Amino acid sequence: MSKKFLVLFFVLAGSFLASAANAQVTASNTTAGSFSNYTFNFSVSGTLDPAAAFSITFPSGFDASSVQIAGSSTMDGGFTNFTATQTTVTFQRDGTGTNATGNQSITIAI
Repeated sequence: MSKKFLVLFFVLAGSFLASAANAQVTASNTTAGSFSNYTFNFSVSGTLDPAAAFSITFPSGFDASSVQIAGSSTMDGGFTNFTATQTTVTFQRDGTGTNATGNQSITIAI
């Protein structure tokens, strides 16, 4: 059975807040109460610098508090400054990568 849910995904780049455009979320396991990997595909109209921060908000009922790592197959560099609560995961690019340019397709997995 396919389950649909709303995940709010925001990118904090520089001094502005931008919602990710054309965001798609894929869960590796949609069974309630099970662990799952989530993949986020999106694009932004501006440029993501190597220190851009991300905030992902899941609906109530999720438990995202055990998220510890993120990765990207489309941006170089790493991620740091993870915080996770029941419904919100925040993290930041670690400054070692290059700018991700506007309208580039970006993939992040947690």
